[in-house]
Amino acid sequence: MGRDEVILCQCCVILESEVIACARRGARTLAEIADGCDAGTGCGSCRGAIATILEEEEARRRRAEGLPEALLRLPLFAGAGKEGVAGSGKGGAGKKPVK
Repeated sequence: MGRDEVILCQCCVILESEVIACARRGARTLAEIADGCDAGTGCGSCRGAIATILEEEEARRRRAEGLPEALLRLPLFAGAGKEGVAGSGKGGAGKKPVK
């Protein structure tokens, strides 16, 4: 585990990055996140943070509506919307990472 890694689910020791990866693989609900990586299956105190991640990922998908879903799952396009498409001159620079 890297220094900047955040444990999102204390009960199951699930990293925030694991929850984000699960959402980017297609999980759209708390139940799907729980099935995909076990986060949120213990005491439930992390469910609010998981819901926020799901909302942020849905917003990311909407911004990138012209890009194929499979392409958005690639690390190269992580966090990219229309502004992150090659040739746009922005590349998603200056965006705050999800924490």
